[in-house]
Amino acid sequence: MIKIKLPKTIDVEIKKLSKGKFFVSLVKLGVFTEVDSEQELNHMINDLIYTYYDVPKHLQKQFHYRSKEDEEYNKAKPFIIFSTPNFNPSYIQ
Repeated sequence: MIKIKLPKTIDVEIKKLSKGKFFVSLVKLGVFTEVDSEQELNHMINDLIYTYYDVPKHLQKQFHYRSKEDEEYNKAKPFIIFSTPNFNPSYIQ
């Protein structure tokens, strides 16, 4: 069994740049990326998290980042993390 230790929350900072681009930083982790459009934000943030924590492809569909402003996030706030029914809570520290 693969053990991945993810924090319960990850601070994400998003800054809008010129020409519609965005700068995304995982603040406490010291990693960042540039995103070409708002539509790509969640995908690229997830990719940054998966890469930093070396999450295998077969586990990446079991959980993902969602913005606190996301309406779906607010509905599911008590669950803290979005996941599939197969998500193993031992992945979280």
